[in-house]
Amino acid sequence: MNNKVLILLTISVIMIIISITIPEKLGGYLFLFRLIPGIMLISIGYILSKQTKKKSN
Repeated sequence: MNNKVLILLTISVIMIIISITIPEKLGGYLFLFRLIPGIMLISIGYILSKQTKKKSN
């Protein structure tokens, strides 16, 4: 795995865990802790698909 992918995956998992543990009353910007990891996971999939296409060519 690429270092970028590993870092993005770690950050997104940490943000998801934080969003689960913080109560809704405290977080006005809590939706960002759910939105940003989703975007990160999509970009991880994009990076991995590009890497597999390069290997197959």
